[in-house]
Amino acid sequence: MRVTPSSQYIGFTRQVGRIQANKNAEQVRISTGKEVINLSDSPERVIDIKLFDKKINQNEKYQDVLDMTLSELYNVDGLLDGFTQILNDARRVAVDAANADAVSLQALGAYFRGYIEDLVQIANADFQGHFLFAGTKTTVNSIEDASGGSSSSPFEITTGISGPDNPSALSINFYGNDKDRIINKSSKTTEKINMNAGELFGANQEVFSYLIDLVNMAEFNEDGSERGDQDAFTQGDLTRLDKAQKGIMDSLMNINRLAARNGTKINRLEIMRNQLSDENIRLMDYRSIRQDSDVAEAAMNLQREEYALQYTLQVGARMNQISLFDFIR
Repeated sequence: MRVTPSSQYIGFTRQVGRIQANKNAEQVRISTGKEVINLSDSPERVIDIKLFDKKINQNEKYQDVLDMTLSELYNVDGLLDGFTQILNDARRVAVDAANADAVSLQALGAYFRGYIEDLVQIANADFQGHFLFAGTKTTVNSIEDASGGSSSSPFEITTGISGPDNPSALSINFYGNDKDRIINKSSKTTEKINMNAGELFGANQEVFSYLIDLVNMAEFNEDGSERGDQDAFTQGDLTRLDKAQKGIMDSLMNINRLAARNGTKINRLEIMRNQLSDENIRLMDYRSIRQDSDVAEAAMNLQREEYALQYTLQVGARMNQISLFDFIR
């Protein structure tokens, strides 16, 4: 057997390397707070940790979707209140207009035109860049007007050609659609989140039709001529007025039902969001059990490795003083 000076250090360097590796591992466990650093540390734990991470990330994505949806539904809730206020005011004015001395009919027509403009303004409301009541046509780029050109809003007040049934020539054009917008609220369930124009205003935009009828009654006589300051409603006008205000009342009841449904949806999605939050807390606890290190134990192990390293280095220092003659003796 050949003995060389370098052969003395083979076991020594191997031992020092092992101790340094153990020491570094304990330092990483203390600094990161994690027991499992590499796959080789504990393969079965790594698999569990990865599964927990995947589920937690998935839940967080659904939470983000629910947070965004809830913000939109809160916004819609406020807009429905605006619709209700406008229609209540319009109906009240229409009922009061049955009294001939209430207000001049020309001024009354201006009131109803204002209600139409206010209603269209709310109907064109957007949330974070997408229209709320235009179905799946939620952006300006997706809106096309009747001629195929672009339009900046899904609802537009236009003035066309007057006729016996519509002497004011007012109309409301709708360039959106009545399709549903769907979100994935979990891995297995979906939810419709929008209210489309047909639900809110009727399949043929009847709400606007009632208000346009009120404008026509206030500003024009039954023969289509413009009313003067001293003109008053005829019995036929009062019959049409009563029909219009009843139609507005029906629309109000419909919007109130939609508002109640929207509130129920908000409550349900809030519960689901809270459930996801609670589930993530539990998953994080389970992951912590599988992943986190015992800092006190890691500190003790680190101290032990420090002592072992110091002892090994002392032995190495003494080995450096041994010569070949010591092996020969």
